[in-house]
Amino acid sequence: MTLRLNAFLTHLGIVLAVLGVWLPSQRASAHPGLDEAKRLITELEFDAALAAFQGAVDTGQLTRQELIELLSERTLVLHALHRETELVQDFVWLAALAPEFILDMRAPPALVAMWKSVRDQARGALGVKLSHDVSNGELRLHAELTGTVPEGARARIGLRSAAGEWQLTEGPERVLPATEPFEVDVFAQALGPGGLVVAEAGDADHPQHLVIDPRVADPSVGAGRDDDRSTKRRRRAWIIGSAAVAVAAAAAVTSFLLIQKQHDGEKPPTNLSPMVTF
Repeated sequence: MTLRLNAFLTHLGIVLAVLGVWLPSQRASAHPGLDEAKRLITELEFDAALAAFQGAVDTGQLTRQELIELLSERTLVLHALHRETELVQDFVWLAALAPEFILDMRAPPALVAMWKSVRDQARGALGVKLSHDVSNGELRLHAELTGTVPEGARARIGLRSAAGEWQLTEGPERVLPATEPFEVDVFAQALGPGGLVVAEAGDADHPQHLVIDPRVADPSVGAGRDDDRSTKRRRRAWIIGSAAVAVAAAAAVTSFLLIQKQHDGEKPPTNLSPMVTF
């Protein structure tokens, strides 16, 4: 079994070398951990290469483009090791960050087919949308992740008062007391592997400026009085409408009786005033 595995890995290394894959002459990336992972691949140290890839992610210092490169390189190793679950997870992240990404000639047909399947089921690039509302004396900020949302993706909200410093809070929601008018700057981010910011709704240099006045924004202010007035108006309209219907019905009955009595040769009554009681 060991001999077969070694032979397979050796053959794989030869094929990759023929195709010009993972050679030392390949352009080095800016991140040393990513370069180390590539070097280990050329030596067929696949498990060590995966550890180096993860170490590069954990530094939290990858750029977005480096993360895309890491994912595309790592999928090739995971495919060679038949680690399908992790491979699909990386493809989902790749679809979220670069849905138009095209695997190069290193990828075998089976891997290309899997990538197309994952990409076709995705919902577009990962994004984040920031919204807010004021009610019951509170300001609620909500950061919603949109598009393709891989496992592990999370939102972060940045907030700064007029004279304060930025406060970053992970999670989809941030709640602040809002009993008096105030102003605040806010933005939202989508975080990927290693805490890398992969999508933004504003940033620290270009935040969204909110002017909060709970007296105007809070729908509960004066709600009791408005409800009472509305109820009284509806009741009055119902009474007037009912009276009009009753009068019309009484007039119709009276007309019918008059016509009927005239046909019978009787003198019509002189006093037929309908009485409507409310």
